[in-house]
Amino acid sequence: GSRPKAMEMSNVPQMIFISTLWIFNVAILFVLNQRVKAASRKSSSMLVVKVSNYGLMLGLLSLEICLDTWYPPTPTALGLAVITFKSFTASFTLALLDYHFSQVDYVSFGVIPGAIIWSICYSVNTWLLVNVFGGINRMEILKIFDFADASLILFEYGRFVAFFVPLGFFTDLAFSPLHRFVHSSLWIYKKLHARHHSFRAQLTSLVIYHAEALDDLLMAACPIVGFAATMLFFRGFGQLFPALMPSGDFTISNAIWYLLHLMLPYRPV
Repeated sequence: GSRPKAMEMSNVPQMIFISTLWIFNVAILFVLNQRVKAASRKSSSMLVVKVSNYGLMLGLLSLEICLDTWYPPTPTALGLAVITFKSFTASFTLALLDYHFSQVDYVSFGVIPGAIIWSICYSVNTWLLVNVFGGINRMEILKIFDFADASLILFEYGRFVAFFVPLGFFTDLAFSPLHRFVHSSLWIYKKLHARHHSFRAQLTSLVIYHAEALDDLLMAACPIVGFAATMLFFRGFGQLFPALMPSGDFTISNAIWYLLHLMLPYRPV
């Protein structure tokens, strides 16, 4: 059958979606904070938790790609930054589901500015992509119809794994020494990092955003280092094996970008 004609590229529908989803996220966080204490709540089975999280992850991923299909962002650094903000907004929604299933009684609304700080830092990666690592064409905007081809799903999975492994390695090279530093003295820990560890016995994935503003900024900067190092790694790989990477730089898709961010606060393994 014929595909619906995509509307003229604009960032406005994307921004409307982001704003609407953030209103939803704030409302759900408020509702979850009004629940009865965890001691009085019945725990859900691991099967229910996993099915719910995988289902919501797939639903959010599909929704984001559908939005790109009918309302594609502009092929600019701003358009890619909008994609990043959208993906972080969706990852916050997924983190709220993890909070729902957790034994945590209350999460401060301070996690919202923390998530925004992380979004801004990750948007630096889109600037690097456009200005340093090959230009706007290094972000391939896939349409929802493309995934009717099973071979594309397998290709995207392989491309995701190929990118995720070095990204995780190089990010941890930056994160580990920084994390040790904020634990290196009692004064630094109390001033900078103690708020992040105020959740002890019971955790929720929203804890990643529960920190002092400077702590959020420093920790969120680690993936910038990891992303730049990963892109340089693939650039070197492309120079050594040009037949395997003719463009010279790794090409990322919007599906990979969304999945990476959805997995940031919560990894349902």
